[in-house]
Amino acid sequence: MLTAACTCVPQAIAQEVPKKTIVEMTEDEQVNLVREMQRTVDNAIIGAHFFSEDPLPIHVEVSVDPMTNLVLLNVDERLGPDALTSEFNDFAAHLSSALWGPMERIDGVTGIDFRFGGFDADHWPINRRPEASERSQRRRRNVDRKPLVVVSPGHGLYFHHKYKDWRAQRESANGILEDDITPVLSGHLLWELQRDNAEVKTLRYHGDRFSHKPSGESWWRLAARYHLERSDPELRDVWQSQGKDNSLKERNEDIRSRPLFANHMKADALIHIHTNADTSSEVNGLRTYIHGRPADHELASKILCSARELIRTDDDFKDFSVSSVPHVASWHAENKLARMPSVIVEVGFHTNPKDAEFLKKRDFQVLAMRGVAKGYRLYRNKLPCEEFAINPTEQVEGQINRDTQMPFSFKGNPRFPVRVWSTRLDCSGIGCQEHEYELSRQEDIGRLRIRYMCRSIQSSRVPNDEGAVIELQVKARESDRVYAKPALYRVACPKKNQSQAGRR
Repeated sequence: MLTAACTCVPQAIAQEVPKKTIVEMTEDEQVNLVREMQRTVDNAIIGAHFFSEDPLPIHVEVSVDPMTNLVLLNVDERLGPDALTSEFNDFAAHLSSALWGPMERIDGVTGIDFRFGGFDADHWPINRRPEASERSQRRRRNVDRKPLVVVSPGHGLYFHHKYKDWRAQRESANGILEDDITPVLSGHLLWELQRDNAEVKTLRYHGDRFSHKPSGESWWRLAARYHLERSDPELRDVWQSQGKDNSLKERNEDIRSRPLFANHMKADALIHIHTNADTSSEVNGLRTYIHGRPADHELASKILCSARELIRTDDDFKDFSVSSVPHVASWHAENKLARMPSVIVEVGFHTNPKDAEFLKKRDFQVLAMRGVAKGYRLYRNKLPCEEFAINPTEQVEGQINRDTQMPFSFKGNPRFPVRVWSTRLDCSGIGCQEHEYELSRQEDIGRLRIRYMCRSIQSSRVPNDEGAVIELQVKARESDRVYAKPALYRVACPKKNQSQAGRR
Protein backbone atom coordinates (compact mmCIF):
# COMPACT_ATOMS: atom_id res chain seq x y z
CA MET A 1 0.00 0.00 0.00
CA LEU A 2 1.40 3.38 -1.01
CA THR A 3 0.76 6.48 1.08
CA ALA A 4 1.36 10.19 0.59
CA ALA A 5 1.50 12.51 3.56
CA CYS A 6 -0.06 15.98 3.43
CA THR A 7 3.06 17.71 2.10
CA CYS A 8 3.70 19.71 -1.04
CA VAL A 9 5.30 17.72 -3.87
CA PRO A 10 6.53 18.71 -7.32
CA GLN A 11 3.85 18.42 -9.97
CA ALA A 12 4.30 15.36 -12.17
CA ILE A 13 4.20 15.78 -15.90
CA ALA A 14 0.75 14.71 -17.04
CA GLN A 15 0.76 11.95 -19.65
CA GLU A 16 -1.96 10.10 -21.46
CA VAL A 17 -1.71 6.49 -20.33
CA PRO A 18 -4.07 3.53 -20.75
CA LYS A 19 -6.31 2.69 -17.82
CA LYS A 20 -4.88 0.16 -15.37
CA THR A 21 -6.03 -1.37 -12.14
CA ILE A 22 -3.91 -0.31 -9.18
CA VAL A 23 -2.20 -3.69 -9.00
CA GLU A 24 -1.23 -3.41 -12.69
CA MET A 25 0.45 -0.04 -12.18
CA THR A 26 4.19 0.22 -11.69
CA GLU A 27 5.43 1.57 -8.39
CA ASP A 28 6.24 4.91 -10.03
CA GLU A 29 2.75 5.12 -11.54
CA GLN A 30 1.19 4.46 -8.15
CA VAL A 31 3.41 7.08 -6.49
CA ASN A 32 2.54 9.71 -9.10
CA LEU A 33 -1.20 8.94 -8.86
CA VAL A 34 -1.17 9.21 -5.07
CA ARG A 35 0.76 12.48 -5.21
CA GLU A 36 -1.72 13.96 -7.68
CA MET A 37 -4.68 12.88 -5.55
CA GLN A 38 -3.05 14.25 -2.40
CA ARG A 39 -2.62 17.66 -4.04
CA THR A 40 -6.23 17.51 -5.23
CA VAL A 41 -7.53 16.72 -1.74
CA ASP A 42 -5.39 19.43 -0.11
CA ASN A 43 -6.76 22.02 -2.53
CA ALA A 44 -10.33 20.80 -1.98
CA ILE A 45 -10.27 21.23 1.80
CA ILE A 46 -8.02 24.26 2.31
CA GLY A 47 -9.96 27.08 3.95
CA ALA A 48 -13.23 25.12 3.82
CA HIS A 49 -15.52 24.38 6.77
CA PHE A 50 -17.53 21.15 6.66
CA PHE A 51 -18.83 20.42 10.19
CA SER A 52 -21.10 22.89 11.97
CA GLU A 53 -19.99 21.88 15.46
CA ASP A 54 -16.33 21.10 14.75
CA PRO A 55 -14.20 24.15 13.86
CA LEU A 56 -10.87 22.27 13.91
CA PRO A 57 -8.87 21.78 10.72
CA ILE A 58 -9.22 18.45 8.92
CA HIS A 59 -6.27 16.34 7.85
CA VAL A 60 -6.52 13.82 5.01
CA GLU A 61 -3.89 11.28 4.01
CA VAL A 62 -4.30 9.60 0.61
CA SER A 63 -3.20 6.08 -0.26
CA VAL A 64 -4.17 3.34 -2.69
CA ASP A 65 -4.86 -0.31 -1.96
CA PRO A 66 -3.88 -2.72 -4.78
CA MET A 67 -5.78 -5.58 -3.13
CA THR A 68 -9.17 -3.84 -3.31
CA ASN A 69 -8.46 -1.38 -6.17
CA LEU A 70 -9.72 1.40 -3.89
CA VAL A 71 -8.46 4.82 -2.88
CA LEU A 72 -8.11 5.10 0.91
CA LEU A 73 -8.60 8.42 2.69
CA ASN A 74 -7.40 8.46 6.29
CA VAL A 75 -8.94 11.40 8.19
CA ASP A 76 -8.77 12.55 11.81
CA GLU A 77 -9.84 9.96 14.37
CA ARG A 78 -12.23 12.43 16.02
CA LEU A 79 -14.49 12.22 12.95
CA GLY A 80 -15.06 8.47 13.41
CA PRO A 81 -18.30 8.74 15.45
CA ASP A 82 -19.74 11.00 12.71
CA ALA A 83 -18.82 8.70 9.82
CA LEU A 84 -22.45 8.02 8.87
CA THR A 85 -23.88 11.50 9.44
CA SER A 86 -25.21 13.87 6.81
CA GLU A 87 -22.33 16.34 7.24
CA PHE A 88 -19.70 13.65 6.78
CA ASN A 89 -21.65 12.40 3.76
CA ASP A 90 -21.43 15.88 2.22
CA PHE A 91 -17.73 16.13 3.10
CA ALA A 92 -17.01 12.74 1.53
CA ALA A 93 -19.03 13.58 -1.59
CA HIS A 94 -17.01 16.82 -1.91
CA LEU A 95 -13.75 14.85 -1.89
CA SER A 96 -15.15 12.20 -4.24
CA SER A 97 -16.13 14.88 -6.74
CA ALA A 98 -12.68 16.47 -6.53
CA LEU A 99 -10.95 13.11 -7.05
CA TRP A 100 -13.16 11.94 -9.90
CA GLY A 101 -10.69 12.96 -12.61
CA PRO A 102 -7.65 11.10 -11.23
CA MET A 103 -9.80 8.10 -10.28
CA GLU A 104 -11.10 7.82 -13.84
CA ARG A 105 -7.62 6.56 -14.76
CA ILE A 106 -8.08 3.52 -12.51
CA ASP A 107 -9.49 0.58 -14.45
CA GLY A 108 -12.19 -1.71 -13.09
CA VAL A 109 -14.46 -1.18 -10.12
CA THR A 110 -12.98 1.44 -7.86
CA GLY A 111 -14.06 4.02 -5.30
CA ILE A 112 -13.15 5.53 -1.95
CA ASP A 113 -12.92 3.95 1.48
CA PHE A 114 -12.36 5.99 4.63
CA ARG A 115 -10.27 5.37 7.71
CA PHE A 116 -10.35 7.41 10.89
CA GLY A 117 -6.95 7.63 12.49
CA GLY A 118 -6.32 4.23 10.93
CA PHE A 119 -9.58 2.73 12.26
CA ASP A 120 -12.50 1.48 10.19
CA ALA A 121 -15.85 3.21 10.84
CA ASP A 122 -17.08 0.05 12.60
CA HIS A 123 -14.63 0.81 15.41
CA TRP A 124 -17.45 2.98 16.82
CA PRO A 125 -20.67 1.11 17.74
CA ILE A 126 -22.95 3.81 16.31
CA ASN A 127 -21.64 2.92 12.82
CA ARG A 128 -22.24 -0.82 13.04
CA ARG A 129 -25.11 -2.59 11.32
CA PRO A 130 -27.63 -3.70 13.98
CA GLU A 131 -28.40 -7.38 14.37
CA ALA A 132 -31.79 -8.56 13.14
CA SER A 133 -34.43 -8.60 15.85
CA GLU A 134 -36.94 -11.38 16.52
CA ARG A 135 -39.73 -8.87 15.94
CA SER A 136 -38.58 -8.11 12.41
CA GLN A 137 -38.18 -11.82 11.63
CA ARG A 138 -41.76 -12.58 12.70
CA ARG A 139 -43.13 -9.70 10.66
CA ARG A 140 -41.31 -10.67 7.47
CA ARG A 141 -42.48 -14.29 7.61
CA ASN A 142 -46.09 -13.09 7.51
CA VAL A 143 -45.57 -11.23 4.24
CA ASP A 144 -46.36 -12.83 0.87
CA ARG A 145 -43.24 -14.38 -0.61
CA LYS A 146 -43.15 -12.06 -3.57
CA PRO A 147 -39.74 -10.36 -3.53
CA LEU A 148 -39.94 -7.24 -1.38
CA VAL A 149 -38.13 -4.14 -2.62
CA VAL A 150 -37.89 -1.03 -0.47
CA VAL A 151 -37.64 2.12 -2.61
CA SER A 152 -36.06 5.07 -0.86
CA PRO A 153 -36.59 8.49 -2.52
CA GLY A 154 -33.64 10.61 -1.41
CA HIS A 155 -33.73 13.47 1.10
CA GLY A 156 -36.86 15.50 1.92
CA LEU A 157 -37.66 18.32 4.33
CA TYR A 158 -36.37 18.03 7.90
CA PHE A 159 -36.48 20.09 11.08
CA HIS A 160 -33.28 22.02 11.86
CA HIS A 161 -32.89 22.24 15.64
CA LYS A 162 -30.59 25.26 15.63
CA TYR A 163 -32.61 27.49 13.32
CA LYS A 164 -35.98 26.01 14.36
CA ASP A 165 -37.29 25.71 10.80
CA TRP A 166 -38.14 23.09 8.18
CA ARG A 167 -35.73 23.01 5.26
CA ALA A 168 -34.66 20.95 2.29
CA GLN A 169 -31.51 18.83 2.52
CA ARG A 170 -30.27 19.95 -0.90
CA GLU A 171 -30.08 23.23 -2.80
CA SER A 172 -31.99 23.88 -6.01
CA ALA A 173 -30.14 24.01 -9.35
CA ASN A 174 -31.43 24.45 -12.90
CA GLY A 175 -35.00 24.41 -11.66
CA ILE A 176 -34.63 21.11 -9.79
CA LEU A 177 -34.77 20.49 -6.06
CA GLU A 178 -33.52 16.97 -5.43
CA ASP A 179 -35.69 16.60 -2.31
CA ASP A 180 -38.81 17.11 -4.46
CA ILE A 181 -37.96 15.23 -7.65
CA THR A 182 -36.90 11.95 -6.05
CA PRO A 183 -40.47 10.98 -5.01
CA VAL A 184 -41.57 11.62 -8.61
CA LEU A 185 -38.87 9.35 -10.02
CA SER A 186 -39.57 6.73 -7.36
CA GLY A 187 -43.27 6.71 -8.26
CA HIS A 188 -42.33 5.50 -11.74
CA LEU A 189 -39.97 2.91 -10.24
CA LEU A 190 -42.71 1.61 -7.94
CA TRP A 191 -44.99 1.03 -10.95
CA GLU A 192 -42.29 -0.71 -12.99
CA LEU A 193 -41.31 -3.02 -10.12
CA GLN A 194 -44.95 -3.95 -9.56
CA ARG A 195 -45.25 -4.81 -13.27
CA ASP A 196 -42.50 -7.34 -12.61
CA ASN A 197 -44.54 -8.90 -9.78
CA ALA A 198 -42.51 -7.47 -6.90
CA GLU A 199 -43.94 -6.22 -3.64
CA VAL A 200 -42.80 -2.62 -3.17
CA LYS A 201 -42.64 -0.36 -0.15
CA THR A 202 -41.78 3.26 -0.89
CA LEU A 203 -40.65 5.50 1.95
CA ARG A 204 -41.95 8.74 0.42
CA TYR A 205 -45.03 8.77 -1.79
CA HIS A 206 -45.57 11.63 -4.24
CA GLY A 207 -49.35 11.21 -4.06
CA ASP A 208 -49.46 11.94 -0.30
CA ARG A 209 -50.92 15.46 -0.49
CA PHE A 210 -52.24 15.72 3.06
CA SER A 211 -50.87 18.60 5.09
CA HIS A 212 -48.20 18.04 7.73
CA LYS A 213 -49.22 20.54 10.40
CA PRO A 214 -45.84 21.18 12.10
CA SER A 215 -44.21 22.18 8.80
CA GLY A 216 -47.24 23.45 6.91
CA GLU A 217 -46.07 21.37 3.90
CA SER A 218 -47.61 18.40 2.10
CA TRP A 219 -46.52 15.06 3.52
CA TRP A 220 -44.90 13.97 0.24
CA ARG A 221 -42.21 16.63 0.67
CA LEU A 222 -41.09 15.38 4.08
CA ALA A 223 -38.09 13.11 4.70
CA ALA A 224 -38.65 9.38 5.24
CA ARG A 225 -37.97 9.59 8.96
CA TYR A 226 -41.29 11.41 9.56
CA HIS A 227 -43.30 9.00 7.40
CA LEU A 228 -41.94 6.09 9.44
CA GLU A 229 -42.69 7.86 12.72
CA ARG A 230 -46.29 8.32 11.55
CA SER A 231 -46.80 4.78 10.22
CA ASP A 232 -44.76 2.86 12.82
CA PRO A 233 -44.56 4.96 15.99
CA GLU A 234 -43.37 1.94 17.99
CA LEU A 235 -40.21 1.55 15.87
CA ARG A 236 -38.15 4.20 17.62
CA ASP A 237 -35.00 2.18 17.03
CA VAL A 238 -35.64 2.69 13.30
CA TRP A 239 -36.61 6.36 12.94
CA GLN A 240 -34.89 7.72 16.06
CA SER A 241 -31.61 5.81 16.13
CA GLN A 242 -29.22 8.78 16.19
CA GLY A 243 -28.13 9.06 19.82
CA LYS A 244 -26.21 12.33 19.49
CA ASP A 245 -28.26 15.51 19.94
CA ASN A 246 -27.26 18.31 17.59
CA SER A 247 -28.84 20.69 15.12
CA LEU A 248 -28.89 18.02 12.38
CA LYS A 249 -30.22 15.21 14.57
CA GLU A 250 -33.37 14.56 12.52
CA ARG A 251 -31.53 14.79 9.19
CA ASN A 252 -29.07 12.15 10.43
CA GLU A 253 -31.97 10.03 11.71
CA ASP A 254 -33.54 10.23 8.25
CA ILE A 255 -30.45 8.77 6.59
CA ARG A 256 -30.26 5.88 9.06
CA SER A 257 -33.99 5.18 9.11
CA ARG A 258 -34.07 3.98 5.51
CA PRO A 259 -31.78 0.92 5.75
CA LEU A 260 -32.96 0.20 9.29
CA PHE A 261 -36.57 0.01 8.11
CA ALA A 262 -35.58 -2.23 5.19
CA ASN A 263 -33.78 -4.49 7.69
CA HIS A 264 -36.90 -4.56 9.86
CA MET A 265 -39.02 -5.58 6.86
CA LYS A 266 -36.54 -8.27 5.81
CA ALA A 267 -36.53 -6.72 2.34
CA ASP A 268 -34.88 -8.51 -0.55
CA ALA A 269 -33.38 -5.32 -1.96
CA LEU A 270 -33.09 -1.62 -1.14
CA ILE A 271 -32.90 0.93 -3.96
CA HIS A 272 -32.22 4.60 -3.21
CA ILE A 273 -33.17 7.18 -5.85
CA HIS A 274 -31.17 10.42 -5.95
CA THR A 275 -30.01 13.08 -8.37
CA ASN A 276 -26.39 14.16 -8.32
CA ALA A 277 -24.51 17.44 -7.96
CA ASP A 278 -21.05 18.71 -8.72
CA THR A 279 -19.23 22.03 -8.50
CA SER A 280 -18.70 21.79 -12.27
CA SER A 281 -21.74 22.12 -14.51
CA GLU A 282 -20.00 19.90 -17.08
CA VAL A 283 -20.20 16.65 -15.06
CA ASN A 284 -23.15 14.55 -16.17
CA GLY A 285 -24.75 11.13 -16.37
CA LEU A 286 -26.26 8.31 -14.33
CA ARG A 287 -24.10 6.59 -11.70
CA THR A 288 -24.54 3.99 -8.99
CA TYR A 289 -22.83 3.85 -5.59
CA ILE A 290 -22.40 0.77 -3.42
CA HIS A 291 -20.74 -0.22 -0.16
CA GLY A 292 -18.70 -2.86 -1.96
CA ARG A 293 -20.34 -6.19 -1.15
CA PRO A 294 -20.56 -8.69 -4.05
CA ALA A 295 -24.39 -8.69 -4.12
CA ASP A 296 -24.43 -4.87 -4.19
CA HIS A 297 -22.01 -4.92 -7.12
CA GLU A 298 -24.07 -7.45 -9.08
CA LEU A 299 -27.32 -5.52 -8.60
CA ALA A 300 -25.73 -2.15 -9.40
CA SER A 301 -24.04 -3.52 -12.53
CA LYS A 302 -27.32 -4.87 -13.90
CA ILE A 303 -29.07 -1.58 -13.09
CA LEU A 304 -26.44 0.36 -15.05
CA CYS A 305 -26.58 -2.00 -18.02
CA SER A 306 -30.39 -2.01 -18.17
CA ALA A 307 -30.73 1.75 -17.60
CA ARG A 308 -28.34 2.39 -20.49
CA GLU A 309 -30.39 0.08 -22.74
CA LEU A 310 -33.79 1.55 -21.86
CA ILE A 311 -32.85 5.24 -21.77
CA ARG A 312 -31.30 5.02 -25.22
CA THR A 313 -34.45 3.60 -26.81
CA ASP A 314 -35.48 7.25 -27.22
CA ASP A 315 -33.40 9.14 -29.78
CA ASP A 316 -33.63 12.28 -27.64
CA PHE A 317 -31.58 10.54 -24.96
CA LYS A 318 -29.29 8.36 -27.10
CA ASP A 319 -26.18 10.29 -26.00
CA PHE A 320 -27.04 10.33 -22.29
CA SER A 321 -24.07 9.13 -20.27
CA VAL A 322 -24.42 6.06 -18.05
CA SER A 323 -21.44 4.88 -16.02
CA SER A 324 -19.94 1.58 -17.12
CA VAL A 325 -19.26 0.25 -13.59
CA PRO A 326 -20.57 0.87 -10.06
CA HIS A 327 -18.51 3.03 -7.70
CA VAL A 328 -17.62 2.07 -4.16
CA ALA A 329 -18.48 4.75 -1.59
CA SER A 330 -18.10 3.41 1.95
CA TRP A 331 -19.47 6.50 3.69
CA HIS A 332 -23.13 6.12 2.66
CA ALA A 333 -25.10 4.96 5.68
CA GLU A 334 -28.01 4.09 3.37
CA ASN A 335 -25.93 1.22 1.98
CA LYS A 336 -23.61 0.38 4.88
CA LEU A 337 -26.37 -0.29 7.43
CA ALA A 338 -28.46 -2.42 5.07
CA ARG A 339 -28.55 -6.18 5.53
CA MET A 340 -29.64 -6.81 1.92
CA PRO A 341 -28.30 -5.73 -1.49
CA SER A 342 -28.46 -1.92 -1.46
CA VAL A 343 -27.69 0.52 -4.28
CA ILE A 344 -27.80 4.30 -4.57
CA VAL A 345 -28.87 5.33 -8.08
CA GLU A 346 -27.89 8.90 -8.97
CA VAL A 347 -30.16 9.34 -11.99
CA GLY A 348 -28.43 12.43 -13.40
CA PHE A 349 -26.71 15.67 -12.37
CA HIS A 350 -29.18 18.45 -11.59
CA THR A 351 -26.17 20.79 -11.70
CA ASN A 352 -25.72 19.97 -15.41
CA PRO A 353 -28.20 21.98 -17.53
CA LYS A 354 -28.81 19.21 -20.09
CA ASP A 355 -29.20 16.50 -17.44
CA ALA A 356 -31.59 18.78 -15.56
CA GLU A 357 -33.78 19.21 -18.64
CA PHE A 358 -33.88 15.44 -19.09
CA LEU A 359 -34.73 14.90 -15.42
CA LYS A 360 -37.79 17.14 -15.85
CA LYS A 361 -39.10 15.14 -18.83
CA ARG A 362 -41.61 12.43 -18.01
CA ASP A 363 -40.36 10.22 -20.88
CA PHE A 364 -36.84 10.25 -19.44
CA GLN A 365 -38.09 9.58 -15.92
CA VAL A 366 -40.08 6.55 -17.09
CA LEU A 367 -37.25 5.08 -19.17
CA ALA A 368 -34.63 5.56 -16.47
CA MET A 369 -36.80 3.94 -13.80
CA ARG A 370 -37.83 1.17 -16.20
CA GLY A 371 -34.13 0.45 -16.61
CA VAL A 372 -33.61 0.33 -12.84
CA ALA A 373 -36.54 -2.07 -12.49
CA LYS A 374 -35.24 -4.30 -15.27
CA GLY A 375 -31.84 -4.38 -13.57
CA TYR A 376 -33.51 -5.68 -10.42
CA ARG A 377 -35.54 -8.23 -12.42
CA LEU A 378 -32.35 -9.60 -13.98
CA TYR A 379 -30.65 -9.71 -10.59
CA ARG A 380 -33.62 -11.46 -8.96
CA ASN A 381 -33.90 -14.06 -11.73
CA LYS A 382 -30.13 -14.57 -11.98
CA LEU A 383 -30.13 -13.53 -15.65
CA PRO A 384 -27.29 -11.77 -17.47
CA CYS A 385 -27.65 -8.26 -18.83
CA GLU A 386 -26.79 -8.75 -22.48
CA GLU A 387 -27.65 -7.13 -25.78
CA PHE A 388 -31.04 -8.04 -27.25
CA ALA A 389 -30.04 -9.58 -30.60
CA ILE A 390 -31.45 -12.13 -33.04
CA ASN A 391 -29.23 -15.16 -33.49
CA PRO A 392 -28.19 -15.79 -37.11
CA THR A 393 -28.96 -19.17 -38.66
CA GLU A 394 -27.37 -21.36 -41.33
CA GLN A 395 -28.39 -20.88 -44.97
CA VAL A 396 -31.21 -23.29 -45.83
CA GLU A 397 -32.28 -24.94 -49.10
CA GLY A 398 -35.70 -23.82 -50.33
CA GLN A 399 -38.25 -25.32 -52.71
CA ILE A 400 -40.24 -23.60 -55.42
CA ASN A 401 -43.79 -22.68 -54.37
CA ARG A 402 -43.46 -24.38 -51.00
CA ASP A 403 -42.86 -22.75 -47.58
CA THR A 404 -39.36 -23.01 -46.16
CA GLN A 405 -39.28 -22.77 -42.36
CA MET A 406 -36.26 -21.61 -40.36
CA PRO A 407 -35.84 -21.80 -36.58
CA PHE A 408 -35.78 -18.50 -34.67
CA SER A 409 -33.94 -17.58 -31.47
CA PHE A 410 -32.38 -14.58 -29.81
CA LYS A 411 -30.16 -13.63 -26.91
CA GLY A 412 -31.07 -11.11 -24.23
CA ASN A 413 -33.91 -10.86 -21.74
CA PRO A 414 -36.70 -8.78 -23.29
CA ARG A 415 -40.08 -8.04 -21.79
CA PHE A 416 -42.87 -9.95 -23.54
CA PRO A 417 -44.77 -9.74 -25.80
CA VAL A 418 -42.08 -9.55 -28.49
CA ARG A 419 -43.00 -8.59 -32.06
CA VAL A 420 -40.94 -10.26 -34.82
CA TRP A 421 -41.04 -9.52 -38.53
CA SER A 422 -39.10 -10.57 -41.63
CA THR A 423 -38.59 -8.59 -44.84
CA ARG A 424 -36.90 -9.52 -48.13
CA LEU A 425 -34.03 -7.09 -48.60
CA ASP A 426 -34.17 -6.71 -52.40
CA CYS A 427 -37.92 -6.21 -52.65
CA SER A 428 -40.26 -3.47 -51.48
CA GLY A 429 -43.91 -2.65 -51.91
CA ILE A 430 -46.88 -4.77 -52.95
CA GLY A 431 -46.13 -8.42 -53.67
CA CYS A 432 -43.11 -8.76 -51.38
CA GLN A 433 -43.25 -11.41 -48.71
CA GLU A 434 -43.34 -9.75 -45.31
CA HIS A 435 -44.31 -11.81 -42.31
CA GLU A 436 -45.12 -10.69 -38.76
CA TYR A 437 -45.16 -12.86 -35.65
CA GLU A 438 -45.81 -12.26 -31.97
CA LEU A 439 -44.24 -14.07 -29.04
CA SER A 440 -46.46 -13.79 -25.98
CA ARG A 441 -44.16 -15.60 -23.59
CA GLN A 442 -40.77 -17.31 -23.35
CA GLU A 443 -42.20 -20.71 -24.28
CA ASP A 444 -43.29 -19.42 -27.70
CA ILE A 445 -39.71 -18.92 -28.91
CA GLY A 446 -39.01 -22.56 -29.70
CA ARG A 447 -42.22 -22.87 -31.73
CA LEU A 448 -41.64 -19.87 -33.97
CA ARG A 449 -40.45 -20.49 -37.55
CA ILE A 450 -39.46 -17.78 -40.01
CA ARG A 451 -41.13 -18.64 -43.33
CA TYR A 452 -40.29 -17.93 -46.94
CA MET A 453 -41.65 -19.40 -50.20
CA CYS A 454 -39.40 -19.50 -53.26
CA ARG A 455 -41.48 -18.39 -56.27
CA SER A 456 -41.04 -18.89 -60.00
CA ILE A 457 -43.30 -16.00 -61.05
CA GLN A 458 -41.81 -12.72 -62.17
CA SER A 459 -43.29 -9.25 -62.56
CA SER A 460 -42.09 -5.68 -62.57
CA ARG A 461 -42.47 -5.62 -58.76
CA VAL A 462 -41.65 -9.18 -57.73
CA PRO A 463 -38.36 -10.75 -58.90
CA ASN A 464 -38.03 -14.40 -59.90
CA ASP A 465 -36.49 -16.48 -57.10
CA GLU A 466 -35.21 -19.35 -59.24
CA GLY A 467 -31.51 -20.02 -58.68
CA ALA A 468 -31.17 -17.06 -56.28
CA VAL A 469 -30.07 -16.82 -52.66
CA ILE A 470 -32.76 -14.77 -50.93
CA GLU A 471 -31.76 -12.61 -47.99
CA LEU A 472 -34.35 -11.89 -45.31
CA GLN A 473 -33.80 -9.28 -42.66
CA VAL A 474 -35.36 -10.45 -39.42
CA LYS A 475 -36.11 -7.84 -36.76
CA ALA A 476 -37.73 -7.83 -33.33
CA ARG A 477 -39.01 -5.33 -30.79
CA GLU A 478 -39.97 -6.01 -27.20
CA SER A 479 -42.83 -4.31 -25.36
CA ASP A 480 -40.47 -1.78 -23.74
CA ARG A 481 -39.54 -0.53 -27.24
CA VAL A 482 -36.08 -2.08 -27.23
CA TYR A 483 -35.20 -3.16 -30.78
CA ALA A 484 -33.12 -6.28 -31.25
CA LYS A 485 -29.97 -6.24 -33.34
CA PRO A 486 -31.33 -7.72 -36.62
CA ALA A 487 -30.01 -10.79 -38.42
CA LEU A 488 -29.93 -12.01 -42.03
CA TYR A 489 -31.59 -15.32 -42.87
CA ARG A 490 -30.69 -16.84 -46.26
CA VAL A 491 -32.77 -19.19 -48.43
CA ALA A 492 -31.16 -20.81 -51.49
CA CYS A 493 -33.94 -21.18 -54.05
CA PRO A 494 -33.43 -23.86 -56.75
CA LYS A 495 -34.34 -23.58 -60.39
CA LYS A 496 -37.82 -24.89 -61.09
CA ASN A 497 -36.72 -28.02 -62.95
CA GLN A 498 -34.27 -28.85 -60.14
CA SER A 499 -37.05 -28.49 -57.57
CA GLN A 500 -39.40 -30.74 -59.54
CA ALA A 501 -36.66 -33.33 -60.03
CA GLY A 502 -36.03 -33.30 -56.32
CA ARG A 503 -39.71 -33.98 -55.59
CA ARG A 504 -39.75 -36.92 -58.08
